[in-house]
Amino acid sequence: MAYADRYEFVGDPERADVPTSELLSDDYAAGQRERIDPDSAASWPIESGLDRQAADTTTFHITDGSGDAAAVTTSLGGQFLVVGDTGIHINERMNYMSLDEDNVNVVAPGATVRHTSNPYMVLRDGVPYLMGGNTGIDTQPQGQLQQFINVVEFGMSAQEAVAQARFVSTAFPASNYPYAVDNTLQVESGFSNSAVNSLRDRGHNVVVGAGIFGTANMIVVTEDGADAQVGVEPRNETASGVVRPID
Repeated sequence: MAYADRYEFVGDPERADVPTSELLSDDYAAGQRERIDPDSAASWPIESGLDRQAADTTTFHITDGSGDAAAVTTSLGGQFLVVGDTGIHINERMNYMSLDEDNVNVVAPGATVRHTSNPYMVLRDGVPYLMGGNTGIDTQPQGQLQQFINVVEFGMSAQEAVAQARFVSTAFPASNYPYAVDNTLQVESGFSNSAVNSLRDRGHNVVVGAGIFGTANMIVVTEDGADAQVGVEPRNETASGVVRPID
């Protein structure tokens, strides 16, 4: 397990954020010790005991009292490299291109990569109304659509829409290498047994409680533009949000 941690985290400190204090803490050592099974040999792959989610995709959304708004999603992976003095950072999405010559997304000089970083903004009468994002590779567009429908069709608040149990289909080649097709329908444990059984009766290979459900947040601006709701991800401690009154 120490080597699994080395594989995941230990590298050039100029390029990687090595979580030294967490890895060397007594609490972490105790947790790792509990993972050791004297009656069963471990084999690779072995997961680290630390969560790397915060080092991958970030989605954030901003609006102000003048009606300006921005929706941003960015993925850096485990590094942060900036192009010269431009302020432009290099992301990890080149690995989403294919080496298959017959693939529409084949790597080529000057080609633009197809990727999954896609925050959204909804306008109402030409004015920003709803903006948000959901991390998690191919979960991103699926989770975002669910949250949009939760607000627009089901009348949920921003917080209710983000907290609502998610479902994610993997019935297509994944965007990232090795482009696996799992053919599962991943659902969070908040779905009822009757809903899960109904989906299985229709032929879906339903996996309950396991999957990449991502981190989401959302801003919903009131129709008069005077206030806004913030939906903050309850599944992840890295999510936060604030609404400041207009002076």
